Amino acid sequence: MRPRLFRPGFDLDVDRSPGDLYGQLEALIAADARFTGRCVEGHVMLTVPEAERHFWSPYLHVQIVAHRDELDEPAPKRSYLRGFFTPHPSLWSSFVFGYLALSVLVFFSGIWGLVQITLGAAPTAGYVSLACGLVMGALHLASVLGRRRAADQMGVLERSVREVAA
Repeated sequence: MRPRLFRPGFDLDVDRSPGDLYGQLEALIAADARFTGRCVEGHVMLTVPEAERHFWSPYLHVQIVAHRDELDEPAPKRSYLRGFFTPHPSLWSSFVFGYLALSVLVFFSGIWGLVQITLGAAPTAGYVSLACGLVMGALHLASVLGRRRAADQMGVLERSVREVAA
């Protein structure tokens, strides 16, 4: 797995055509009860069944394209598969919105604190920046702990896609 702070994933070079690989992933979703998902034009989204799903359950987004050496060929024989793990899309959106809102608060409270310093007043707005920084740290800690809780399910999803691609 590619170690990334946000959206860990993996990349594979596959010696099969994109259409063949896409068809095999569709068959995996239809035949294997360990997964649910959907396929839309070269994109596959896999997750665990509803009964096994919890708050941090991963979603694996897989994109299949022709290998970069065969992009201009009408019938490519090799594929490039790229997979990204995310939590549920609404949870992902909540984290992004939270980081964005806190960043805006840090920015404006920082400006407010500089104005207070310039005017010779105590920079009490710095407490807002500090509090926002602590909340950002807590959000990051929650995401790390959630990723650890979802690690087993992420492993099952990744191994299954790698088996299909092999």
